[in-house]
Amino acid sequence: MTTIEGQLGGDAAGRPATGSSGLTERYSPIDRGVIEDPFPSYAALRRECPVHHTGGFDVPLRSVSRHADVLAMLLDHALWSNQRGAGVGEAGDASVGDMQHDDEPLHQRRRRLALPWFMPSAVRRLETELRLLAGELVDAMWPRGHGDLYEDYALPMPVSTICSILGITMDDRSTWVHWADELTVGMAYPERAEVARAEMSERTAGEVALRREA
Repeated sequence: MTTIEGQLGGDAAGRPATGSSGLTERYSPIDRGVIEDPFPSYAALRRECPVHHTGGFDVPLRSVSRHADVLAMLLDHALWSNQRGAGVGEAGDASVGDMQHDDEPLHQRRRRLALPWFMPSAVRRLETELRLLAGELVDAMWPRGHGDLYEDYALPMPVSTICSILGITMDDRSTWVHWADELTVGMAYPERAEVARAEMSERTAGEVALRREA
C-alpha cells in the first residue's frame, strides 16, 4: 500500500477495492482504447481500484477516480501540489510562472487578476466577434467534407478568444495556435514546449512594451 493509497480510496484500512474485470490491470490514460472510450475504464477504476498506479512516466502517475477523493485532493493545498505540472511529464523549472503550476494562495491571487476578463458581462461584449469566428472555423471545414475537431475548432477557438481579450491582432493566429498546441503536448513531453514557451514569452513581452509606449 503506497502513501497515497493510505490517504485516499479503498476500504477503511486504505486498501483499494478489488475486482475481476481486468480493465484496471491494463489501464493507462494514454492507451488508444481509453482515449477513444474512457468511460468503461473509469467505471472499473471507481469500482475496483480508486487509486491506480501507471508506470513508465517521468513522475509517479496515479489516477484518482472517485469524486470524494478528487475533491479532498483539490482542497488540501498543503498536501497536494501543482508545481510538477498538470501533465504526466516532469515540467521542473521550465514552466515557472504558469498559473496552472501555482499552489494556493498564489494561484487564487493570480486568478483574481484574470477573473474580470472572463465574467459574463465581459464575455457578452465579445459575443458577436466569437460567433463570427466560430462560423468561420466551421465554414473552413465544409469544403473539405471533413475536419479534425481538435485542430480545426477546439484548439484555434479558445486561442483566438484569449488573443482577442488581450488585444493581440490575429494576423498570425496560426503562430499562436502552434504555440498553444506545443504547450499542450508539453504537459506529457516538457521538452516539446521549451521553444514555444520561449517564443511566446518574447512575443508577449513585445506586446507589453508596445502598450507601455502607447
